[in-house]
Amino acid sequence: MKLSMARPWWKEKFLASCAAQGLGPEEDVKAWALSLAGAPPDASFDAIPEEKFCHLTVAGVAKKPEAARASFNRWRDHKETAQKGA
Repeated sequence: MKLSMARPWWKEKFLASCAAQGLGPEEDVKAWALSLAGAPPDASFDAIPEEKFCHLTVAGVAKKPEAARASFNRWRDHKETAQKGA
């Protein structure tokens, strides 16, 4: 069976996988996803292609939860440091 990368539920699957790993709040997870996708910070979460969420979920959060958690924590620490410096 071929895995369809265009299924519309990859965004929800990504968010659910992140929540299952204790990553949150959802607003931060969405901003982290924008960063991972190389999108500008003011881009819309929904503008990220489903194919990217397929990759982030299957090869990222689901396959390597510890690495995903570490990446999320680094992103959040960087965000908090930037906010303190502003």
